[in-house]
Amino acid sequence: MKCITLLQVEAVTHCVAHSIHLLLTVDSLFRIPQIVDTIKKCKELVTTLHFKGCMLAEESLNKQDRNAMNELLKS
Repeated sequence: MKCITLLQVEAVTHCVAHSIHLLLTVDSLFRIPQIVDTIKKCKELVTTLHFKGCMLAEESLNKQDRNAMNELLKS
């Protein structure tokens, strides 16, 4: 809070968020091996899901294109 006063910042949200981030990442989270392993697994999962999501979206578009083509050919 003293830093906020000295910097004459109106919104304290950024400073509080930064403090919480430092507390979690520097002082606690990465000192516990199980949490580090869990974070790594989560990152891998997010990366995999993002990749699969792109593939599914592309497949969905291809299916819609095929359906539209079939409808055109029927008429």
